[in-house]
Formats: sequence, C-alpha cells, structure tokens
Amino acid sequence: MEHDLAWLKSMIATRAQEMWEHEQRPYYISYVATDSRKNGVDYKDLIKPLKLRQWAVTNEIDGFKIVEHPRHKAKVGYVPITAEFSFEDVDPAEEAIAGAAANEGASELKEAGKSRTPVAFGPVKTRRATLQFLETLSKLDDNELNQITIPVGTIVRLLNG
Repeated sequence: MEHDLAWLKSMIATRAQEMWEHEQRPYYISYVATDSRKNGVDYKDLIKPLKLRQWAVTNEIDGFKIVEHPRHKAKVGYVPITAEFSFEDVDPAEEAIAGAAANEGASELKEAGKSRTPVAFGPVKTRRATLQFLETLSKLDDNELNQITIPVGTIVRLLNG
C-alpha cells in the first residue's frame, strides 16, 4: 500500500469514524502521529512543509469537519460532518483523557530538545492536575478503563513535574 496524502486522509477518516462511533468524541489531530507511526509512516513527510494543525484546517476530509476548542488552541479534531458537537458539552474527565493522549509524544519532543510544557504550568500544578486526573480515572467503569492506555513513564514525569 502506498502511503501518500490519500492514505493519510483515509486513515484519519477511518479513525475519526471509529472514535465517534465508540466514544462520541473528536479524533484529535494529536493522535495522527501515533496512528501513522503504527503503520510505519511519518506523517510529516506527507504534509511538508506544513505543520499538522495547518494541514488539518486547510485540507478537507470527505464526510468530516474540523472542531476547535475555543480556549485550548491545541485541541483540534475531526467529527463526522453530520455530528452535533461542542466543546462546551464535553465532560472535564474526557478532556483530561484527551490531554493525556496528546502528551504521549512529550518524551520524543524532549529528546529533540523541544518542550510542550506550558510556561505557567509549574511542577506543583502539574502534580495536582495529574492526581486529579488519576482520581477521575478511578471513577470510570471497567470497560472505559480498559480503553485507556497511558505509559507509566508519562505518569511518573507528570508527577515529578
């Protein structure tokens, strides 16, 4: 199979449809790196010279629309074009889960000498937010918990600030 822009759009459409059908939430563009890597593809090679967010908002994917969080610039995702979705309707626990998934690539950025950590979000707030996130996870049922995968290294880094 050739990995080109058509493949990337198809992969995003498939994953966005699965996400919507199973969880009624957007397929965040932060998931694209992991999903394309699972297929042995670096999406950056396909969208050069654009950044993923730039590419996403300027390229249509048939049957899907882009949704952007009004306050969190990094929260950009795809939902079916017919879906009624608003970030104001999103449960804070779901936002925390999406945020954790978006941070999975943080170690790769750190190794490359870059950082995704906001300047105003210090170690104490990070630790508190991580603990609140874990407490929220403890309230989920077994089915929901089985769908969540967070590397232990990510949790430890968050706790250590």
